[in-house]
Amino acid sequence: MNEEFTYVAYMFVDIDPELIKQQELTILQIILLKIQQWVVLFATQKKKTPHLPIAPTATTSPVVAELIPNTPYIIETPVKPESLLIPFANAIKDMEGYFQGSRSYKNSNPGNLKYSSYTKSLGATGKDSGGFCIFPDYAKGFSALCQFITDAADDKLKLCKKCTISSFIAGYAPSSDGNNPKKYSIFIAQKLKVKPDILLRDII
Repeated sequence: MNEEFTYVAYMFVDIDPELIKQQELTILQIILLKIQQWVVLFATQKKKTPHLPIAPTATTSPVVAELIPNTPYIIETPVKPESLLIPFANAIKDMEGYFQGSRSYKNSNPGNLKYSSYTKSLGATGKDSGGFCIFPDYAKGFSALCQFITDAADDKLKLCKKCTISSFIAGYAPSSDGNNPKKYSIFIAQKLKVKPDILLRDII
């Protein structure tokens, strides 16, 4: 190969001209050699480049602020408070006196819900002499109570609008039935560790 060609090959592909002269490389061989160098360089750089983690989305477990490993920034996602529906229903069950042999126990009706077309739609199969719902089993009765509370929180019942614990209990266990709504509300609020005037939609 002449000196001029060797110099030009060196300029374009950055290969040692002595290597070109010693091995009498053709233009095609020079190009292939350079491609091989590029492949090696690319693979090396790829190993050095860290993979950035995927930021959490609304479908991931909510956190106030999650520090992403190997990054200097914080990704924020909204936090939804844990629903107090089940503890609320359990507190009502306790206040209504659910225990073996009690009316609510015999009726599989832990909330002592009264029978109506609405509670029938929740799974009640009948009523006792006092007008309280009878459910086929405890699971159905407890589920009905939870749905009753949820519907009240969503303003779907005539019981109250923008229900708080106090206004809900005033309609759910009125004094006209021999209840003490104020005492009942305070009991529920203490169980949930909230105030009696908190809106149900904020905790359910």
